[in-house]
Amino acid sequence: MPAESKSQQQFMGIVHAIQKGEMAPSEAHGPAREAAKEMKPSDVKDFAETKHKGLPEHKKKESSFNLSAADRLLMASSLANTIES
Repeated sequence: MPAESKSQQQFMGIVHAIQKGEMAPSEAHGPAREAAKEMKPSDVKDFAETKHKGLPEHKKKESSFNLSAADRLLMASSLANTIES
């Protein structure tokens, strides 16, 4: 599975270095140490080897709850019509 952002690829590069013994766990921050313990080396390697070209700096957070007021009203009226039927 390739990384979805440059920051994710860089993080996994640190995790990969810890797992390979190229970096001491004490040199990395906590989440990287935990990921190095919990993740399979093959999965980490897949993320770490992702090329940077075309990747965003950070992954955009998607929220399914960002509905406009009009969309919420439309959904509410659809739900009300379904209940009345």
